[in-house]
Amino acid sequence: MFEKITNYKTDYQNKLSHLSLNDREDLMWFYYGCVEEEILIKDYAVDIDNPLLLYRTFPLQKDHQNRSCPHCEIPLVAFSESRRSYQQEVFCKQCFQLLDELYCCQCNICFDKREGIIETIQTAFSGVVLGSGVGLYEGQGLDDYASEAECREIRKKDELLDWQNLAECYSSLSFFDATGMRFHLPAFIVSEINHPGMSNANVVFYLVSPVDDKAPHLQQYLKEKYLLLNQKQRQAIRLFLQYCLGVLDYECDVPLIKKALDEYWLEY
Repeated sequence: MFEKITNYKTDYQNKLSHLSLNDREDLMWFYYGCVEEEILIKDYAVDIDNPLLLYRTFPLQKDHQNRSCPHCEIPLVAFSESRRSYQQEVFCKQCFQLLDELYCCQCNICFDKREGIIETIQTAFSGVVLGSGVGLYEGQGLDDYASEAECREIRKKDELLDWQNLAECYSSLSFFDATGMRFHLPAFIVSEINHPGMSNANVVFYLVSPVDDKAPHLQQYLKEKYLLLNQKQRQAIRLFLQYCLGVLDYECDVPLIKKALDEYWLEY
């Protein structure tokens, strides 16, 4: 997305220190008025190699979502917005990690933690087969209002024996029966661990909705989907939800995740 910030204060923060406050304000006014960056850099003697990054020399902003770095436990900040994009470039000014790196940190500790959860999921759901349950592509067919005959034909493409061979199909989670849910759920969870927040499958939503008071119509419906899960499998799901509590992408879901852990995905 953006190049890694290795030394923000040296590379950007001091680039306008030679200017008065009025000059800095004028520079920003001209920048957002679409004066060419090359002209501004020359007129205001800004020492920066890439003209397109001039906006990074402007004052830092608050993260619009008021998030904190999960490692340094300090509020995240953002560059002033580029006039070419409305997307905030959010990062931690202590560890210099960008937001997309914080979503899925690649340090050895975080990597080993994710691998441990995946291994637990794989062990808990080892040997689970689909049987007569609703398959992945079959569920997609149901979502597309396919006829019974069409669904039987679509099912021929479905994986029946090993969930680790599955390719994700976003809309199918809503259409699995209890057998289909038990077979497919671990694949969706592993995908979410590897790519948090990047999937439209929204697996965390399905795992916390059984206790969502704002969606009571979903509570019993989803509880029935999980009836076939054994204690080991439920414990693996609990481990995954505990992991989600420390992932930025689920920050807004923390209260509901905690409620689900306390009331539904209990530790036996």
